[in-house]
Amino acid sequence: MRKFVLMMVAACCLGTVKAQEGWSVMPEAGVTVSKRVNGTTWHPAVRAGVGVDYTFKPGWIGIKSGLYYTNRGNNAPTGLEMSVNEDRIGCGLRQGRITQHFLQVPVVADFSWQVNDRWRMHFEAGMYAAYAVKNDWEWGDYGATTWTAVTPELKEVLEKQYGYPFKEGLSGANGTKSGNDNPYVGHSHFDWGVTTGIGLEVDNWQFKVGYELSLGDEGEPYTMQYAPGIKGDYYPSVGANYNTLMLTLGYRFKMGK
Repeated sequence: MRKFVLMMVAACCLGTVKAQEGWSVMPEAGVTVSKRVNGTTWHPAVRAGVGVDYTFKPGWIGIKSGLYYTNRGNNAPTGLEMSVNEDRIGCGLRQGRITQHFLQVPVVADFSWQVNDRWRMHFEAGMYAAYAVKNDWEWGDYGATTWTAVTPELKEVLEKQYGYPFKEGLSGANGTKSGNDNPYVGHSHFDWGVTTGIGLEVDNWQFKVGYELSLGDEGEPYTMQYAPGIKGDYYPSVGANYNTLMLTLGYRFKMGK
């Protein structure tokens, strides 16, 4: 899937660059807010770059690409970390965050119509490919761990309920080693998805409202555990990952006809 997406982006970009008439360049910048699917918090960010588009005759349809910088963040929900050994069990909290800095290449079809002598409406839809030049993340303990003595009765109940023996040196749910629950280790730098937007162009200035849905493979799936045998948020490798809303302002430089 990754190779197919990159091939489609490259082919469309080359087609746009080779066009000899009806093309223009539009620097643009703005703000975005993104939220993980099933998440609770919207994260503000910035978006800036340069778009290149070619308009086919008779002027109502075109193709657009470009190169943009944007970033996206997510705070992982606080999870319960359990540590066990032969005579005691400890409960603590773990939490973290990630901010990804992307270079993004969209490929969209642009449909437009002239409202009057000065105003022109645009509607665009297509896909994008992006690469995170940096994944900035933190993950670790939050607060103190509370330890409780394990009585024979409690040990029997826990082993019967969760199905694992207490062994010295093990921690986490089902005897996983400490630190293996970090959801950001091995996080993929590549992302792709679908994008759409509607804009109003007045005297070459264009104000656009857009939406993106991230669908990229984030790497190995992970499961955050809140207690032994109880699964928390599960993020699959491929699927809807983030919703992003965009507001941008750009100026179109017409380069030829």
